[in-house]
Amino acid sequence: MTRSVSPLFSLLLLSGAMALTGCSNAMNAPEGQDPADPPVVSTAAPTAVAAAAATAAAAAVLPGGWQSFGESGTQPGQMVLPFDVAADGQGGLYVSDSTGVARYSRAGAFQARIGEGRIKRAEGVAVGPGGDIFVAGNGSQIEVYGPDGAFRRSVGTVGSAAGELVKPIDMAFDSKGRLFVVDVGNRRIETFDPAGAHAGSIGGPGEQSGQFTAPRSIALDAQDRLYVGAGDDYLVQRFDPAGAYLDTFGNGNLDETLYRVGGLAADGSDRIFVSQVTRHMVQAFDISGDGRPKLLWEMGGKPGAGMQSFNSPGGMSIDNGRLYVADTRNDRIVSFDIAQP
Repeated sequence: MTRSVSPLFSLLLLSGAMALTGCSNAMNAPEGQDPADPPVVSTAAPTAVAAAAATAAAAAVLPGGWQSFGESGTQPGQMVLPFDVAADGQGGLYVSDSTGVARYSRAGAFQARIGEGRIKRAEGVAVGPGGDIFVAGNGSQIEVYGPDGAFRRSVGTVGSAAGELVKPIDMAFDSKGRLFVVDVGNRRIETFDPAGAHAGSIGGPGEQSGQFTAPRSIALDAQDRLYVGAGDDYLVQRFDPAGAYLDTFGNGNLDETLYRVGGLAADGSDRIFVSQVTRHMVQAFDISGDGRPKLLWEMGGKPGAGMQSFNSPGGMSIDNGRLYVADTRNDRIVSFDIAQP
């Protein structure tokens, strides 16, 4: 048998339910919120679409104008593990790899071999103030070649005393034309004047600030401050123009972590660029003022051969508003626009 419910009883039931709801809202109201206010609606977790949009927005701030050249092989115009790249400021790019050194145009057209028949392997390459090409990694000395590819002279002698070299792998010049050489064998930086005479040493073996266990890469900024990247302790150390230790960044000391620095390059706009071998990444830092460097952006992060991807990036060079990167295990040179707006 179906029983009817009186209108009065229904009204009483509705009133009771509303009262219970009000009590529940009062008990659940966030601290500081008036229970009489409308309930706070929680925000849903970001969706995959929202996450993709955030990723796209972050990518929008990365440099554009991506270009690349090179392919694997030993024939002219081909590369086998390019370690470093250096611009001569005249439209030429010098690439060092496990077969020697070659010159290319900015567009990637092969032009010539340097030290043909003499250079068996080259790790570091740099162009001096006078246009000569300095090569590290083809023995225990720095070899100097003319733009025509002919051997001219050597810098440094072999050994462990001050001014001597064991395993030089990277180089850079300061504003006075002095040559700074990373000698991983002696775990220090050696400096030479424009005539090739020894001018001083920086650092030495050890794990304290200003010392090295495996120095790998080097760069100087517009103030002639020296940056040395390590191949094992994930750090970049900075020194003043006189060679005195200033500070260190990387390894979680900032918002970034550096893993096996492969290359360094500084521009004239208070930025330094760092390539990381095992993170397959290139990062940019703001080095303006006297404070610690600040992370600006990072590109890459996992091995790849597409745009904005690297596979064990190494040495770098800046020319005509572009950053050139030796993308070592992709057997290519990549570049992109870093000109300030």
